[in-house]
Amino acid sequence: SESEAKAGIAEGKLRIVAAIESAAALLAAPAIAAAHPRMLALMFGAEDYALDLGLGAQREGEARDLLYARSAIVVAAAAARILSIDGVFPNLDDLEGLERDILQSRRLGFDAKSTFNPRQVELINRIFSPTPDELDYARKVVDAFDEARARGDGSVAVGGQLVDLPIVLRAQRILELDRQGVRA
Repeated sequence: SESEAKAGIAEGKLRIVAAIESAAALLAAPAIAAAHPRMLALMFGAEDYALDLGLGAQREGEARDLLYARSAIVVAAAAARILSIDGVFPNLDDLEGLERDILQSRRLGFDAKSTFNPRQVELINRIFSPTPDELDYARKVVDAFDEARARGDGSVAVGGQLVDLPIVLRAQRILELDRQGVRA
């Protein structure tokens, strides 16, 4: 593109992160996510979204007033096979609240969380990174499934849990994202 050429960047290298910051953008999130082959991620702009809806400036602990929007963004991004990035946690001094918020982001399915505060980066990275136990289990799943396929079996048990293709694909994704330095 013209911008890439001006910046001396190889054509096709720049990617798009679309911010979802209004009710209209949330309703259009599936179309936005699929709008361009260079789309990398949808990112939630929680404060702008809350302003658009007339929500109060203060969030309760679980930010339930944002649950629908956060979930819709995760689903739209997943359907388009792109990343989802949760919005910033605005209270710079509430580390316990930040941790709860990051854990909720991960449970909802977000791939990452944005921040403007360097003090929040370590905690965000730690929570969004797979644990050694998660990586170990993912390796066991992939290895066991590969062995089962070599025998002609379609599924296998690992640690007493049935392992079929969706679980294997999730394990492969965890390992690949870990190799890339991205959370699973």
